[in-house]
Amino acid sequence: IYSIDETLIKYLVMLETEDGVMISLDLSAPVNTEDMLPPEGEYQSFEYRTEEGYSVSVGPYASTFISQYYDSETYEDIAIGAMDSKVYVTREGDTYTIKAHIVDYIKGGKFLVRYTGSIEVDNGLISSTLTSDVDETYDAAEQGLVATYENYELTPSSRYWIIYVLGSELEVGQPAVYIELISEADALTPESLSGTYIGDADYGTNMSPGTFVPGSFDNSGTWYSEIANVVNGNAYAGLQAPIVSGSVEFISNGDGTMDIVIDGVDDNKEPYDVRIVLENVPFVNAE
Repeated sequence: IYSIDETLIKYLVMLETEDGVMISLDLSAPVNTEDMLPPEGEYQSFEYRTEEGYSVSVGPYASTFISQYYDSETYEDIAIGAMDSKVYVTREGDTYTIKAHIVDYIKGGKFLVRYTGSIEVDNGLISSTLTSDVDETYDAAEQGLVATYENYELTPSSRYWIIYVLGSELEVGQPAVYIELISEADALTPESLSGTYIGDADYGTNMSPGTFVPGSFDNSGTWYSEIANVVNGNAYAGLQAPIVSGSVEFISNGDGTMDIVIDGVDDNKEPYDVRIVLENVPFVNAE
């Protein structure tokens, strides 16, 4: 459960069958002040959401999907929710009935999921899929990696940067890194980012230069992932982890490329260490 704003709450409902099929439903609804559990109602994709705000997030970057897990790290996507997907929630006492009509984003197949029973609340949702520490070094030339960036003035004394590090041609096994950070106002080029940025636990109230934005459940902030599948030009992550604290260092090589060193931890209850070194990365302005 996460707060979106003062009136809306995001609920990520996870259902798992005995044979390893995982169903994830990414729902948003008005705040239920009674017990913070998902309120009854019909949840439609954002484009068709009700005036009250009931919606189900769909598409390749949302968390509405059906996957078959073979072990803790090996899985296969069965369906990724498309715009026509709907979820119906009813409740009697502590017993929920959830009916999900999931239309596959890729192949258009239709799946009906039905669950009746209780719901356990975890108010510390874990986005990381790591099962151990990660320590990887990638050479940008070997992996075909490029950093695409954009930045804009945040305050008179600071700038907000968004940096994607991806393969120019997406391939399975490549890293995919997303960084959001806050620099001094006069940092206008990648080379001027040289230095170390610290994860700011108070981000939102203290958006100060020299900090990176911690990764969060909605895929914003700073993330590391590894591409597990590429379909129709879209990349899908296997291992992935939000970087919730630690440091991100930028080192200029003096030739237009930079080394990026991420040294942090994920959001597991017992966090895993994540150290990612990206060497000789060229930068391209998104504009």
